[in-house]
Amino acid sequence: MRGIWSGKIETPHVPLGIPISDALDILKSVHDDICKTVEDEEVSYKISTAFFEVAVYEKNGIASSVWYNDPTGRLTFLGKRKKIKLYLSRYGQSSNWEKRMNNGWITFYFNDTDKLAMAYGNDMDVIRFNKICSR
Repeated sequence: MRGIWSGKIETPHVPLGIPISDALDILKSVHDDICKTVEDEEVSYKISTAFFEVAVYEKNGIASSVWYNDPTGRLTFLGKRKKIKLYLSRYGQSSNWEKRMNNGWITFYFNDTDKLAMAYGNDMDVIRFNKICSR
């Protein structure tokens, strides 16, 4: 973990809903070693660097979820809170995100406009964005 934080998130932005081949190209631009995992019907592709980890989940050939393990800003509560705001704004306008639930371990935000959901744990390091399926 870096001692001084620039106030920016440095993980790659993988937009949800893009073809998985495009998502893999984004991951490859950061790190060549991509680990593919298949569990039941869920397929993910993960990169690990010295500073963060990113995994992209595939559903029907598209990037349906993105998982970040990013310790950026963890030294202060204000740093962690700023990081969460930066991630939310990466995936949509801040005004579109609504915090709807905290079960004591995980906090959940929803963006009904863009059909997205975000969840993060108490440490605010592990963050996951999901594309919400419309029926």
